[in-house]
Amino acid sequence: MATLLVKDVPDELYIAFVNYAAKKGLTLEEAVNKAIEKYIEKAEFEDLIQKSLKRKISAEVIVDAIHSERNRNR
Repeated sequence: MATLLVKDVPDELYIAFVNYAAKKGLTLEEAVNKAIEKYIEKAEFEDLIQKSLKRKISAEVIVDAIHSERNRNR
Protein backbone atom coordinates (compact mmCIF):
# COMPACT_ATOMS: atom_id res chain seq x y z
CA MET A 1 0.00 0.00 0.00
CA ALA A 2 1.27 3.48 -0.85
CA THR A 3 2.03 6.23 1.63
CA LEU A 4 0.73 9.74 1.08
CA LEU A 5 2.31 12.72 2.83
CA VAL A 6 0.33 15.94 2.86
CA LYS A 7 2.21 19.05 3.91
CA ASP A 8 1.02 22.48 4.99
CA VAL A 9 -2.52 21.49 5.97
CA PRO A 10 -4.11 24.49 7.69
CA ASP A 11 -4.57 23.88 11.42
CA GLU A 12 -8.32 24.55 11.21
CA LEU A 13 -8.76 21.95 8.48
CA TYR A 14 -6.68 19.37 10.34
CA ILE A 15 -8.62 19.90 13.58
CA ALA A 16 -11.94 19.72 11.72
CA PHE A 17 -10.86 16.47 10.08
CA VAL A 18 -9.69 14.95 13.36
CA ASN A 19 -13.02 15.90 14.96
CA TYR A 20 -14.96 14.48 12.02
CA ALA A 21 -13.06 11.19 12.24
CA ALA A 22 -13.66 10.93 15.98
CA LYS A 23 -17.36 11.69 15.58
CA LYS A 24 -17.66 8.93 12.96
CA GLY A 25 -15.62 6.47 15.02
CA LEU A 26 -12.84 6.34 12.43
CA THR A 27 -9.12 6.68 12.63
CA LEU A 28 -7.68 9.70 10.86
CA GLU A 29 -6.27 7.34 8.22
CA GLU A 30 -9.69 5.76 7.61
CA ALA A 31 -11.35 9.17 7.39
CA VAL A 32 -8.77 10.43 4.89
CA ASN A 33 -9.13 7.30 2.75
CA LYS A 34 -12.92 7.64 2.73
CA ALA A 35 -12.68 11.33 1.81
CA ILE A 36 -10.33 10.56 -1.08
CA GLU A 37 -12.62 7.74 -2.29
CA LYS A 38 -15.67 10.02 -2.18
CA TYR A 39 -13.80 12.77 -4.00
CA ILE A 40 -12.74 10.39 -6.77
CA GLU A 41 -16.25 8.93 -7.08
CA LYS A 42 -17.72 12.44 -7.33
CA ALA A 43 -15.16 13.47 -9.93
CA GLU A 44 -15.85 10.33 -11.99
CA PHE A 45 -19.60 10.96 -11.73
CA GLU A 46 -19.16 14.58 -12.83
CA ASP A 47 -17.06 13.37 -15.78
CA LEU A 48 -19.86 10.97 -16.71
CA ILE A 49 -22.38 13.81 -16.65
CA GLN A 50 -20.13 16.02 -18.80
CA LYS A 51 -19.60 13.20 -21.31
CA SER A 52 -23.32 12.51 -21.40
CA LEU A 53 -24.03 16.16 -22.15
CA LYS A 54 -21.55 16.11 -25.01
CA ARG A 55 -22.95 12.85 -26.41
CA LYS A 56 -26.55 13.81 -25.76
CA ILE A 57 -27.22 10.67 -23.71
CA SER A 58 -30.84 10.21 -22.76
CA ALA A 59 -32.25 11.39 -19.46
CA GLU A 60 -33.02 7.75 -18.62
CA VAL A 61 -29.32 6.83 -18.68
CA ILE A 62 -28.50 9.81 -16.46
CA VAL A 63 -31.28 8.93 -14.01
CA ASP A 64 -30.03 5.32 -13.87
CA ALA A 65 -26.51 6.57 -13.15
CA ILE A 66 -27.80 8.81 -10.35
CA HIS A 67 -29.77 5.94 -8.79
CA SER A 68 -26.76 3.66 -9.05
CA GLU A 69 -24.53 6.23 -7.35
CA ARG A 70 -27.03 6.82 -4.55
CA ASN A 71 -27.34 3.07 -3.94
CA ARG A 72 -23.53 2.72 -3.73
CA ASN A 73 -23.40 5.34 -0.98
CA ARG A 74 -25.97 3.63 1.25
